[in-house]
Amino acid sequence: MGESGGSAQRRAEHLRASGDAASAAWAAGAEGERRVAQALSALPEPWVVLHDRLLRPGLAESNLDHVVVGPAGVILVDAKNWGGNVTEWNGVLYQHRWDTAGHRSHEAKHSEVAKVHAMGREMATRLGMPVTPVLCLAGSRSAHFGEPQQIRGIWVVPVGRLVGWLEARTRVVDDDVLDRLSTLVMTEFPSTTTDPALLAAIGADLARAQRSTRLARPRRAGRAPAARPGRQSNRGRPARSTRGRRRAAVVRQVFALLGLAALWWMVTSGVIEVVSRTASDLVGRTASGLVNRTTSDMVTRTVTDAMAPTPTPARLSCADVDPRAVKALRAEELAATPGPLGCDWHTTDDEGRRMLALRLHELRGPVEALHPMLEGSADAGGPEVHTGYSRGGEATFLWVRAGIPISSTKGSATATRSIHVQVSHDLLGLSPKEGARVAASLAEAASGAAERLTEPAP
Repeated sequence: MGESGGSAQRRAEHLRASGDAASAAWAAGAEGERRVAQALSALPEPWVVLHDRLLRPGLAESNLDHVVVGPAGVILVDAKNWGGNVTEWNGVLYQHRWDTAGHRSHEAKHSEVAKVHAMGREMATRLGMPVTPVLCLAGSRSAHFGEPQQIRGIWVVPVGRLVGWLEARTRVVDDDVLDRLSTLVMTEFPSTTTDPALLAAIGADLARAQRSTRLARPRRAGRAPAARPGRQSNRGRPARSTRGRRRAAVVRQVFALLGLAALWWMVTSGVIEVVSRTASDLVGRTASGLVNRTTSDMVTRTVTDAMAPTPTPARLSCADVDPRAVKALRAEELAATPGPLGCDWHTTDDEGRRMLALRLHELRGPVEALHPMLEGSADAGGPEVHTGYSRGGEATFLWVRAGIPISSTKGSATATRSIHVQVSHDLLGLSPKEGARVAASLAEAASGAAERLTEPAP
């Protein structure tokens, strides 16, 4: 059935012998696979558990940590022995860690989630049946994740809940076909310890099958498929009605999104506040014509006092912050694009496409009050910083609430605004640490602009 963690352990030993520091990560991965294998050993019959299988035998060394075959069908289980806490927020999986100095970092696990999803998709294609991909958290704090959740097409399950979750899943395979299904899976995805000559033969067959699939003759463009029995042609009235309904549904969704975008802009740009004050003024004027002169004077004084201008920081603009003042960005050619929340700076790639390099936004009103990353900044007493992905590759994201130090360095400036910064460090040729320093520098510059600029409220 394969040796759990075998591939990762062999890789760790090879790297250790060559003095490569990456051997520790591979050894931790092997330990995580063994923990998951130990948990899966509690599954009763007729469940079958396979360990350390090859996804593309004879063609690539990528392996499947565990494949489970049982009443719930075929389940791919990929073990992750991650340190720190793992949480889900807004449909994204995050790993939260602390370094030796006590600084907290956050990393989005987009690529790991996408990899497990892709492996499950290829397995399903080869087997001709559905496969359920699972990312199993095997770290020491995996229990803190809570209940299993589906994130971006895969299930994320703590190792302590794995067996119970599997047994509770809906039966989709009858017992009389489980043996044949297990044999099919074992044949299609052999163990990593299979004889190399046999793997080469399997790989040649697999390559031929994939080549013939790619070279299969596609359907001629413009040629309509044959109508199914019992159904009218696509040219009939029912087909037009269906297309019309779908088109109307798409139009409604587009208008709904536009309405939400307009509402978001009004909330963040202060338009709603201006409209509210204007309405209050109109109500006051109407009331003054319906009451006696004394009452009218009282209403007028009350409205005037309530609407008296109060100093507030001017909203950020592209002119308030110059990225070229940051040493790491002096050689970059950046084009500024103003927006209702602040400013974006773009660069152009080799193909002439505009790519987002920097983003500096100020968060106010309901967004500031409810934003979970700003809540985390307030709880931690410092900025929330994590890495993720943007169009240009990996990027650094920083959030800091007003009144909170912008960095963990002693004597750091305090944010005078609630700020969100994005630095596409891959696109700019920077390391993640350099990206974090640039983000902090831009946040400090934005806070300095708030101290210099004030204007009466509209």
